[in-house]
Amino acid sequence: MGVKFCGAVAGTYALKILLNRGELVCAPYGLHYDGYKNKLKKAWRPGGNRNPLQKIMFSIAKKLVLDK
Repeated sequence: MGVKFCGAVAGTYALKILLNRGELVCAPYGLHYDGYKNKLKKAWRPGGNRNPLQKIMFSIAKKLVLDK
């Protein structure tokens, strides 16, 4: 389901660019969709993956995943 949804979003974005219609969500913004709860959230991460907060979150997640 997730792969099909991502493909649909990518196709929609391609059409929006080609037809010059609608607002595009570009970095440092992102869309997060929870199909189980049926919620869509627009997120903002200044600096992207270079943001110190993002680096800390990645290091914590890496420790949690690799230590198991």
